[in-house]
Parts: sequence; C-alpha cells; structure tokens
Amino acid sequence: MLLPIKVKNNKHLDGGVGEYIYRIGTNVKEAILQEIPDAKIDVMELDLSSLASVRKFAEDYIALGLPLNILIVTTATGVMASPFKLSQDNIELQFATNHLGHFLLTDLLLETMKNTTIEGRIVNLSSSLGHQYSYPEGICFDAIKVTLRQH
Repeated sequence: MLLPIKVKNNKHLDGGVGEYIYRIGTNVKEAILQEIPDAKIDVMELDLSSLASVRKFAEDYIALGLPLNILIVTTATGVMASPFKLSQDNIELQFATNHLGHFLLTDLLLETMKNTTIEGRIVNLSSSLGHQYSYPEGICFDAIKVTLRQH
C-alpha cells in the first residue's frame, strides 16, 4: 500500500498544511501496522500543484514494479478559497492542483493500471468547497497560465 503525501519540504516541515498532511499519513501508516504488523506500506511525497512532483511520483511508483488496482486522486484542504496564487509552473494554483495534477497523474499511471491483471478503478476527486468558494468572478480563463511579470 502506498500513501502519497503532499509535503512542502521533506527536510524541514513547515508547521503548516504540508506538515499536517504528512503527520496524518504517518499516523495512518502506524495505525495500519498496529493492526497488520506484516503490512508493507510506503509513504511517498506528492504535490499535485507541481507537474514536476507529479512526474517524479509516477516515475518512482512505476520503478517499484507494483501493480496498480485502484487510483484515488484527491485534493486536500488548504487550496480552496485562497487568494490568486501561481503554482511552481506559473499556473493558477487551484486549477493546477484540482485539475492538471489529477489529469497528469492519471495519464502517467494509466499504462501501469492497464498492465495490472485485476481490472482497475480510477477515482478523481476535487474539493467541493473549492468549487463553492472559488473566485467571485468565476473562472479567470485568461489568468490560468500567466507569467510572473503579469502579477
């Protein structure tokens, strides 16, 4: 079992959302190991707002040579209802996290799932609060991908 976790900085946890989610993943791993001591669980870093992080996660997962029976891609809280901000890729943060990261991860792992002997399932979720509390003017299509000079 793999628990992909978003951590802002592996070497120095920031005390914020990244650290909170990392601790949840660690606690889940420990709880499972108490119930099933022989369980094999890895915690891997994944930041859905960063296309490089998504690519690295997929590359690392594929390198493990494990089957992929189910892929559930969801976004944790902390991204919705935020002011306009760009991702590392200069893409509007909510769009990058809730849509592009999901799509890229699914695309990169699809062949692995197809090659798994058991029929797989893919579930992509995004925050319903993120849709309720998006920008008052709606989706700003002209600002989804911008350069830093524009903001």
